Amino acid sequence: MKRTLAIFIWLTAFPAIVSAHPAWGMAVDKDRNVIFADIFHNGGTIWKLSPKGTLTSLGKGIHAHNVNVLENGDIYASHGEGTYYMLRIPADGGSAKKILSSTDETKYFGGNSAVSDDGNVYFGIRKYIWKYTKSGPVKFSDQRLEWNQAMFLDKDGSIYVPDIGVGNGTVFRLNKDGTSEKLADNLISQLDRPKDKHNDVLLGMGKDDAGNLYITETAGRRVIKIDPKGNRSTFYTASKGWKPTAITFHEGDAYVHEYGRIGTAYDFQIVQINNYGKKNVLVKYSSYIGKKSAYGQMSGWHSSKHSSV
Repeated sequence: MKRTLAIFIWLTAFPAIVSAHPAWGMAVDKDRNVIFADIFHNGGTIWKLSPKGTLTSLGKGIHAHNVNVLENGDIYASHGEGTYYMLRIPADGGSAKKILSSTDETKYFGGNSAVSDDGNVYFGIRKYIWKYTKSGPVKFSDQRLEWNQAMFLDKDGSIYVPDIGVGNGTVFRLNKDGTSEKLADNLISQLDRPKDKHNDVLLGMGKDDAGNLYITETAGRRVIKIDPKGNRSTFYTASKGWKPTAITFHEGDAYVHEYGRIGTAYDFQIVQINNYGKKNVLVKYSSYIGKKSAYGQMSGWHSSKHSSV
């Protein structure tokens, strides 16, 4: 495959459908709004889910796999098809602004990109993770990655990356001094069928306040917890018909983004898991849209306007 760190064909375990792999990024802001990316609806959408359950589109037609919410509340998302670009959506609700753009994936690739709190942009392409600079990309680490399509930036400057091309699913920590460490391998579940290298993958990651790393694993429909000593356990298993692709934490609660199918259409839901392990579905897209359609409240997003769907 020409792009091992780029967008690959996502073959779902559900009956016959072919599409790009799901988004793997989400975050919760200081007001407990859940911000997440979705490539399957409206040509790609950045969503905001309020604590009261209102789903608002912050932008449509954006093929973004990741979102980052910085400490100042600004939202960053990158478009990963054709012309690659990074958008900043200001916390005050103003117009989204394109802060960088490239048609050359070696200079910037939006399909696998993230922004740190200090404003640095990182991206993965051609088997390495790079730091974006105006004078050209700088290699962040010498760790070679055979098949990587997601990353997680830690507050200490480390970058966590899955590599599904080695060790049946491996997670590495790339340190800011250029060194790297293997945290865990053999993370992809073996099902009662031949392994599907496009579908049985590792995607979104997050960390809790205790320093445990969590990563979504689609073959087993689960979230894997990896403690600082490298011990792993299953933190959460999605219901049948759903696959977790993103996870984040806020004030002790976990938030999981899951994809499923209704007929030939994709569906998603956001699941909250509290400190006691209680699961609560905050929104299910098909149900939400169905209710809005019944009351005639569907609306589009144009230019700088944010709209409830």
